[in-house]
Amino acid sequence: MKDIINIDEIFKLAFQNHQQNNFNQAENHYKNILKFNPLHFKTIFLLGTLYAQIKKFNLSLELLKQAIEIQPKNADAHNNLGNVYKELEDYKGAINSYEKVIKINPNFIQAVNNLGILYFDLNEFKKAINCFKKVLLIDPNFKDAHNNLGLIFKELGDLKMAKGYFEKAITINPNYDNAYNNLGLVYREMKEEKKEIQCYQKAIKIKFNNADAHYNLAVVHQGLGKLEIAKVLYSKAAEFEPENLIHYYHLTDLNNGILNEKLKASIAEKMLNKNLQKKSLAYGNFLMSRYESNNKNYENEIQYLKKGHDLFFQAKNNKFRNKINYWLEELPNLLNKININKTSN
Repeated sequence: MKDIINIDEIFKLAFQNHQQNNFNQAENHYKNILKFNPLHFKTIFLLGTLYAQIKKFNLSLELLKQAIEIQPKNADAHNNLGNVYKELEDYKGAINSYEKVIKINPNFIQAVNNLGILYFDLNEFKKAINCFKKVLLIDPNFKDAHNNLGLIFKELGDLKMAKGYFEKAITINPNYDNAYNNLGLVYREMKEEKKEIQCYQKAIKIKFNNADAHYNLAVVHQGLGKLEIAKVLYSKAAEFEPENLIHYYHLTDLNNGILNEKLKASIAEKMLNKNLQKKSLAYGNFLMSRYESNNKNYENEIQYLKKGHDLFFQAKNNKFRNKINYWLEELPNLLNKININKTSN
């Protein structure tokens, strides 16, 4: 009985730290629980989810599989496992996991949405559209599905449809910063510069650290010749999204003088990050090529340029980044499914 009480207390503490993004503390508490009870489902599931959030995907994979062995019909575990497979670029495994979720619960909206996102990334637009439309049958006001459909139709060149879906997402949630940012990109294609700028400004007003909106607004000002404003905006984008090396690349377009040894060391360190997106890694190589060019090491410059271009064309256009609650980060929602006052498996 004493051990059970201790587990209850530790689990509450772990969960609270997890909610507050205190990942190290939460991880330690979860591990302590597993010393008492190695088959404690809720701890295994949440620790697996935590590892996904901090991009330790192989550890996450192992734990989520273990959680599913304990509860084979737990839809949340299958959904998060699908997300991990996607991050590891095991797309067949991801599709299989999402389909299992939908078989368990056809109305599990996040799994249907995630499956649509995956199909979009794989350029299977018809399947993606069908998934997002199914989401809207479940919940017509699911803003992410409207936003995602907007992204698909923008990709397909149907700007009128894209605009309509982004506007619908904003109608549902007037504080949807990403939808404003995406609507701005539609106006860019429509050559409506004033409306484009207003959309990015609105996105930033809603969420000041929206790196995409700062970046896109910087591109506009650079095109208008307002280079000092563009520099400030690119700098803000880099501040809010330091792992995205495209921001530094554009900054060096405007000020080659920032290519100092301190920045070079920072770029090199970022490029060693195994979780760095391929597109960002491509721009890291482009930046390194500029250093080699400045030093007149032209063979090295060419090698960096070649590697950068190879990575750029390999890169997946992660168009849905930050558009969904990918790892159940809104952990309070789990309270509907997990009674933290009990520890039964």
